[in-house]
Amino acid sequence: KQWYQRRVREALKAGKPVRAANSVSLADGLAVPTVGLNAFVTAQPLVDKIITVSEKAIALSILRLVEIEKNVVEGSGVVGLAALIDGQLPELKGKRVCTILCGGNIDTTVL
Repeated sequence: KQWYQRRVREALKAGKPVRAANSVSLADGLAVPTVGLNAFVTAQPLVDKIITVSEKAIALSILRLVEIEKNVVEGSGVVGLAALIDGQLPELKGKRVCTILCGGNIDTTVL
């Protein structure tokens, strides 16, 4: 999500979590007003790249997992797959890739 990516980028630049307004997203588990301090401190030395994943890619990832894999995964749990589906990681093309799919806390009206 652009707003989350912006928050993380701003926090990394500021050297501390930065507060922002809430946003609505299919990845509602990532729609927090502030990157948590523990998450920030853990991620800060490990983050090499921040990308933006579209709502469309998140929705398509949820749909493909239901249709093909018969798995229900919440929006926040499919953002890695969404980045791959959306072509946001061209450096991984042709390579074996593993992404984490997690969480089933999804509003049934979203499906």
